[in-house]
Amino acid sequence: LTDDEAVAEVRQDASQDLWATYWDTADLRLARHGVTLRRRTGEPAGPRWTLKLPLPTETEPANGDGILARQEIEMKGPADHVPERAADLVTAYARTAPLTEIAKLRTRRQVWSLLDAAGQVVAELDDDEVSVMERGRTISRFRELELESRGLEDEELQRIAGLLRSAGAVDAEPIPKVVRALGPAATAPA
Repeated sequence: LTDDEAVAEVRQDASQDLWATYWDTADLRLARHGVTLRRRTGEPAGPRWTLKLPLPTETEPANGDGILARQEIEMKGPADHVPERAADLVTAYARTAPLTEIAKLRTRRQVWSLLDAAGQVVAELDDDEVSVMERGRTISRFRELELESRGLEDEELQRIAGLLRSAGAVDAEPIPKVVRALGPAATAPA
């Protein structure tokens, strides 16, 4: 990755063991609209809820070049029920259907910080091994690389993504982990 002019150094950071519980309606109304709501533990900042809403684009949340663009809203709250603020924000999707736990994912994440010549982090590369859990057992697994800007422009990120591809990474459909875990039911028409 240091072959790219924007990256002078790659630093391996502490690995993370993340556990996420995703919430949706029983018929996956949020997922079908590109919305995800989860409570995750294992991050340095502590447990938190994250609501991800699709950003307005011409057709889909993915802009066609492997980038998934969504607005993230974080909040604190207990593990056993959705925070009121999150429930309010998804009302247009869920309507009167109750929100319930729909999936549990365990992610073993290796974090790599990409630094510029001044030693500033300009991007983060996460190498995630994701296990889909059911009743305490792993029922499926997949691996995902995620490159996030910490100051780089899209063009620079695309160059770095090209280096990852040349090293063997392949493009996958840019969809949320939980949608990949749930399969076709999460993308089927309502």
